[in-house]
Amino acid sequence: MYFFLTSSDRSVTENLRTKRNVKTQSLVTPKSYFGADFKWTPMYGKTSFINKRIVPFDFYFSGGLGSTSIENGGSYPTLHLGGGQSFALSKKMALRWDFSWNLYQAEVDTVKNGRTNKEKSSHNDLYI
Repeated sequence: MYFFLTSSDRSVTENLRTKRNVKTQSLVTPKSYFGADFKWTPMYGKTSFINKRIVPFDFYFSGGLGSTSIENGGSYPTLHLGGGQSFALSKKMALRWDFSWNLYQAEVDTVKNGRTNKEKSSHNDLYI
């Protein structure tokens, strides 16, 4: 499994950095995730669509380990949990929704009493 993420600063964050001279390096922004999962499908079946077609579906759960890279540099071990559902519209096409929850500890720079320190903090990223 691979996620590539992109983000941009909101005007509030940009204002803090440029006009207020506030350092924002302690913000953790994920850049990418790479990992392997085990996928379990405990339930599958068929449903009708407007009494004209039969649509196969399944529910699944996934869990695994990987690595999250953040914008400030560094890669951190990540626990990935997820779940979702897929509907087979045809043999070649399906509609799927899912959620993924990544849990990891990232090291960030913090400033206390004029000194820069490295601190580890826990982070949760939820993707829907």
